[in-house]
Amino acid sequence: MNSRVDSDRTEWRCIEGSVDPAVEHFEIMYGDEDALIARVSQGPDKTFVVEYETDPTLKGDSQQAIAAVRREIDFYLLEVGGPDPWTYAIYHCGTMANAYSEVKWGHVPGRSY
Repeated sequence: MNSRVDSDRTEWRCIEGSVDPAVEHFEIMYGDEDALIARVSQGPDKTFVVEYETDPTLKGDSQQAIAAVRREIDFYLLEVGGPDPWTYAIYHCGTMANAYSEVKWGHVPGRSY
């Protein structure tokens, strides 16, 4: 089997950092109380910046919540999002799959001044 690797192709990836709540981003919540676990914004060079929040309502489940949110971020932004994962994630916010999931995505368009 002959496979060709395109060395010019850059893959999307996530990096941890700070997300400015004034810019367009996603808020990702977990559980019945919709506890905020992470914010995700677009970064440079095909990256997404992920900022994890700590929420006292999670009690002992915080590690489980963070793991579930990480899986969702990887799935929607890195695996199934295609060539435009940001737009795909915005679409996902309005789906029934999102409405009934334990991990819920919310799109925050950002402030215009």
